[in-house]
Amino acid sequence: MARTVGTIKKYNDDFFELEGIAQWYVLGAIFGCTKPLNGHTFTFSSPNSELVDIVRRELTPNHAIIEDNRPGRDQQWIIIRSARGFSLYLREYGIDKPKNDRKLPEVPVDYLSHFIRGFMERQRRTSFRSSEELHLLYNLDFLVSLNAVAIEQAQITGGDLRDDRLVLKGNDVVRFHNWVYSGWEQIQKPLLYCPSVKVLFGDDFPLEEVHDAFPASKETRYSDRRQERNRRVGIMVDHIVSGGQIANAWRLSGYTTQPSASRAFSEKMGCRCGYIGHNYTKMEKNRIKPL
Repeated sequence: MARTVGTIKKYNDDFFELEGIAQWYVLGAIFGCTKPLNGHTFTFSSPNSELVDIVRRELTPNHAIIEDNRPGRDQQWIIIRSARGFSLYLREYGIDKPKNDRKLPEVPVDYLSHFIRGFMERQRRTSFRSSEELHLLYNLDFLVSLNAVAIEQAQITGGDLRDDRLVLKGNDVVRFHNWVYSGWEQIQKPLLYCPSVKVLFGDDFPLEEVHDAFPASKETRYSDRRQERNRRVGIMVDHIVSGGQIANAWRLSGYTTQPSASRAFSEKMGCRCGYIGHNYTKMEKNRIKPL
C-alpha cells in the first residue's frame, strides 16, 4: 500500500540557479524519468530509494516521499506542485518531451561525468549482464551522443549500438566507471552517487583494467581477446590438474568474478562446470587436460 513519509513543505526553488556537481547530477537523474513534468507539477520517481532520497535532499529536504511497496510496484517518488521555476528550467533541456525525443543536452565538460552518472543511476533499464558488460537503454540519438562523449572523455574504445541499447564491454566498463565516478572526493562525502549502483561495478575507485587496451581492428581485437582467454583458462587448468583447489582457480587466473571465469572455461574446454568454485563431477574432472 502506498504511504507518505515526511511533511510537504516549500521546495528549494533556486536550486538550478547555481551551477555545480549537485545540479548536474540531479538533472541527469531527472533525464532518466519517463514524465517528470505535468504542467508545473514536478514528479521524480525511482525504485532506488537512495536516489530518491538524494534528489529529495537537494530539491526539497522536508518534502514527502511517497512509497508503493506492493508486489511488482516497488517505487518511491516525490511530487512538487506549482513548481514553476523547476518546470521552466527543465523545459530548456527538453525534459518535457517524450523520452524517445530527448537529446543529450549541452553540458559543461567539467560536469559531464556527473550528469551521466545521475542519468545512469536513474535508468531502470541499466543492467549488468556480467562484471564485463554494461547495458544502457534509451533512445538511439541520445545513446549515439553518449557513446561519442564517452569515447572522448572516458577514453573508451566505443560501445555497440543496437536500436535503443548501448553495450559496453570489458575495459570500456572499467573506463566508463572511472569517468562517471571521477572527482571521487567531491561526490563521496556529500553522497552524490548511489552506493547500490556503484557496487555493481566494484568496491574500489578507481577500478583497475584487467588487460591492455585492444587495438581498433575488430579482427585483431577478437584474436587478442581469444588469446587472453586461452592464457587465463590455461592457468586454471594447470592449477586444477596439479591438485590445486578449484575454488581458487578463477582468482589465480585474473578473472574478477566466477561467472566470467566459468564462461571462458566452458568456451575453451567444452565442458560445463557451473560457477568456478563449485565441485566438478568426476567425469568433468577427468575431461580436464593441460593445454
